[in-house]
Amino acid sequence: MLAFMANVDYDFDTGSRWVPYVGGGLGVATISIDTESADGISFADDSDTVFAYQVGAGIGYEFPLEEGRSITVSLDWRYFATQTPTFKGDLTGSEFDVEISGHDIGIGIIYGF
Repeated sequence: MLAFMANVDYDFDTGSRWVPYVGGGLGVATISIDTESADGISFADDSDTVFAYQVGAGIGYEFPLEEGRSITVSLDWRYFATQTPTFKGDLTGSEFDVEISGHDIGIGIIYGF
């Protein structure tokens, strides 16, 4: 899967170095499938491009640097999902759907200037 997303995050001003945030994004994902049996018979070799979205939340801790710059270390969670892609089977030619979604935990570093 290859996804292209446009994301927006909103940081909450807590008056401290702790920065909680929420966000989300919209985009597209190209999902490919290539399955075969142990003896090399292809069941499906297809791809589909579908709408994708994500939502998430996290918290960061800001370390101030000189001249108004900062480094923020963050921990976040995101839920990513797509519309249901449709693929065509090689053996029967019939179409089938696959659901794509997942939860991600991430660690980030943001350099503010």
